[in-house]
Amino acid sequence: MRLFFIAFQFLTIIPVPFPVRCKAKDLGRSMAFFPLIGLMLGGLLVGADFILSRFLPGDVSGIILIVLLSVVTGALHLDGLADVCDGLAARGGRTVSWK
Repeated sequence: MRLFFIAFQFLTIIPVPFPVRCKAKDLGRSMAFFPLIGLMLGGLLVGADFILSRFLPGDVSGIILIVLLSVVTGALHLDGLADVCDGLAARGGRTVSWK
């Protein structure tokens, strides 16, 4: 159960009400719980969409869902998307800065 909470703390900004010990290799081992955390986040978004779609137009509820995901995950997925776009839109040759 400790590895689940380590994965939960890594992928969200929701605080866990108790301290979780994290050893050197625990984050790698907790990756087995990443799909479960993703399923929980998806369930949160499905539930929010179910409620919002009854009261708001689709575009507005979609924007609120993106903001909700960004808030809950600390914009982790948007940062990854921005990194991919940076890599795809980069101009010039490859350079290695760690030489």
